[in-house]
Amino acid sequence: MRGFNLGIGTGHYSTDGPFVNSITEEKKAHRQVMLEKLAAMNPADRDNASKEIAKTLATFPEFQRAQRVAAFAPLRTEPDLLPFLFSIGKTLCFPKVKGNIMTFHEVDQPGDFVRGAYGVREPNPSIHLEVTAPEIDLILVPGLAFTQNGHRLGRGGGFYDRFLGQKAFPAPAIGICFQIQLIPELPTESFDATIDQIAAG
Repeated sequence: MRGFNLGIGTGHYSTDGPFVNSITEEKKAHRQVMLEKLAAMNPADRDNASKEIAKTLATFPEFQRAQRVAAFAPLRTEPDLLPFLFSIGKTLCFPKVKGNIMTFHEVDQPGDFVRGAYGVREPNPSIHLEVTAPEIDLILVPGLAFTQNGHRLGRGGGFYDRFLGQKAFPAPAIGICFQIQLIPELPTESFDATIDQIAAG
């Protein structure tokens, strides 16, 4: 992991419950706790926090320099940076999942998405140009939880772990999250990719 930087605040996290005796079960427990916290978040607070994340992201030199940014269309409980991203003139690409493979495709307008795997808004590969990993200048990474030293807990599919783990992908990775998603530590395995910075709000 390259020099990690945390943008904005810290979160507080505690977990109560039965002892879990494997990394897989421990990850599952963390996911359940975080899904409940995110579902309970007030929509107005979610919107305000998303705006704060965008302001923080805009201050990162890596983001300022990037011409082609890999982003994500958020689920209901995730930070929504689309209004900001589509307003600043960068070339944006978004993930498309097929099987266990995630590819990125350029999208020009927020209305161009189609409903894809898991109900996620995705590019239409028949009209949106695929972008290879070396062509991406920076990637914005969603997740359920992050630590201040760059560890990330995803939703369990491993798509970002595999994509970020490619030798052909040298670009900076910035985790995008709400402050309640920042926790002191996470169970990790050898295949878990780390991120370089976090923009939290």
